[in-house]
Amino acid sequence: MANYQIQKSFDASNWQNTGAPITARNISGIQQYSYTDLIANSPLTYYRVRQMSMDGQTSYSSIVFVKNEEGNSLSLYPNPTGKYLFISTGNGNVKLRSMRVFTISGQEVKILPLQNPRQYSLDVSHFTAGPYKLLIEFTDGSMQTHSFIKL
Repeated sequence: MANYQIQKSFDASNWQNTGAPITARNISGIQQYSYTDLIANSPLTYYRVRQMSMDGQTSYSSIVFVKNEEGNSLSLYPNPTGKYLFISTGNGNVKLRSMRVFTISGQEVKILPLQNPRQYSLDVSHFTAGPYKLLIEFTDGSMQTHSFIKL
């Protein structure tokens, strides 16, 4: 592969590039890349990866989607917070796989272990004051992003 380009869409038909292409590391073995879209401004955003080979051939990954905070059954409180942020599903049918916290610039700062199926707490007392994004992945593969502010 020569490079990868992450693309997003709000209707799974019309795609736009997000950022600059990522130059592939052409070494043997499994390679991992990650991307956090902090400007997911739609209730449902679709993503795919466009892969460009050295000879100019283009292929695309499977499409994944992210549900944003509009219309979900999760709540974060208190927001803003200085010590603890509580994440409540309020619904026993919601099954979470993972939760990750990012700075507004996209740096991952915390992965939360999942314990209680209905309520989670996050100690943010040691976080630097400012805005953060919480990326929540559900067992069905969908994701949601939520914003919170550390005082």
